[in-house]
Amino acid sequence: MLEIYKECTFTSSSSFNWIGFLTLCVATFALYIARTNLIALKRSHKVQSHMNLINLENEVRRNNVKLKESIQEHTNSTTQEELQNYDPKKIIQAKTNRENCFEIYVTSVDKLASLIDTDYLSKQFSNRNWKEEYHDFFKKVMVIYQDHTLEFQNSEYKIPNFEKLLEEWNKK
Repeated sequence: MLEIYKECTFTSSSSFNWIGFLTLCVATFALYIARTNLIALKRSHKVQSHMNLINLENEVRRNNVKLKESIQEHTNSTTQEELQNYDPKKIIQAKTNRENCFEIYVTSVDKLASLIDTDYLSKQFSNRNWKEEYHDFFKKVMVIYQDHTLEFQNSEYKIPNFEKLLEEWNKK
């Protein structure tokens, strides 16, 4: 038993064992640092994802406000036309602005739907119910979309991600 103990103890003459032990300690410490950095990176990624979602939601809201303003502007120019006190260039400009605002609004809603549909956010925020949060909003957007696409003849505004997500949610 004493002989086994002497073989297992580290002495100054067995430098290979010291190097192996130090290598193991350094590797363990490096693994600890890598794990800590990975956890911090995941946390940072989650915060960035949340910020991107908030920015996209704000973009949709801003575009909705711009759309409402452009509709009001177009309505005002149409009213002036009826009163025979109008500028044809202003009416064309108001109509073009309304169409552009509509397209930007629809595109931003489609981006939001795409982000939700990819399940990317579900992995980041497992405690949120996206259908519950956005279903009513998306239904309202669909009404706006259908009203405007009927108004714009030959309209080519496509929102495939939005339509796909709304269809999936309506099936469930």
